[in-house]
Amino acid sequence: MDKFRNKAGMALVTVGLLIAGRGMAGSLDPANPTGPTMHTLEEIYQKQMDTDQKIGAFVSPQTLSATTTDMQAGYYAATNLMQVDPNLAAGNIKTNVTIFGIAGSLRTNADGIVYSSVVPKTGQTNSYRVGDDGTYLKGVGTSPRFAIGTGVDETNCVTDNLTGLIWARNANLPGVLMNWTNAIAFCESLTYGGHSDWRLPNVKELQSLTDFGRFTPALCNASGTGKWTPSDPFIDVRSEAYNSSTTDVLSPTYLWVVSLDTGAVYHALKTSLLWVWPVRGGQ
Repeated sequence: MDKFRNKAGMALVTVGLLIAGRGMAGSLDPANPTGPTMHTLEEIYQKQMDTDQKIGAFVSPQTLSATTTDMQAGYYAATNLMQVDPNLAAGNIKTNVTIFGIAGSLRTNADGIVYSSVVPKTGQTNSYRVGDDGTYLKGVGTSPRFAIGTGVDETNCVTDNLTGLIWARNANLPGVLMNWTNAIAFCESLTYGGHSDWRLPNVKELQSLTDFGRFTPALCNASGTGKWTPSDPFIDVRSEAYNSSTTDVLSPTYLWVVSLDTGAVYHALKTSLLWVWPVRGGQ
């Protein structure tokens, strides 16, 4: 008890000294004291509830909906945001940029202008003087360039990974030379590789197969890095002129043809007998 009285007395003396020294530096009685900091248990509970609701709205996983394009703020457990926003597509994202796992394909030129078409590489890699094609190697390419289908009938179809066009694996499908009219009719009625939507390619589609770094035939191999060989995807490629569906507008009795000997494009009479290589797909 004596110890308790002594401590209590010392406490009272200390408080008296503090009161006596009010207004001095370090005073516990400042001119503009802060408001009370005590809260009731009800206030503390309500504050905690408000905080929990705010955190829960931000952190709790939200469900993606296929019926709305509005994305509610918060954490999403799913990753397929195409369900809520169909505009999140490759064509709307800049090339070489990936957003939520979707790789962009939107291309811009050197001035930042968006363009929808690309110019493929010619395939020529040798440079014959500074400033030529072999110097800059401009254009786009891909490897592997061609891929054989994997389905039961799809093994007769070869996809060009650069253009997206699907070519008949047999580059001489009818097995005979045909004039322009018969070539179109043959492709229109063709059922091959499990598909019946074949057509005669236009001149630019045919030319997209050419590789000016090769000759006889001017066609690159499956990897896109070497010359075509009989072991590559296409069968019976002819190093000669092929029919296209494109008419020479200056002389409508002529069509544009593509030679797979050198890759040359020239015109010929529509009555000429040329090779036929069906294609499907395309824009």
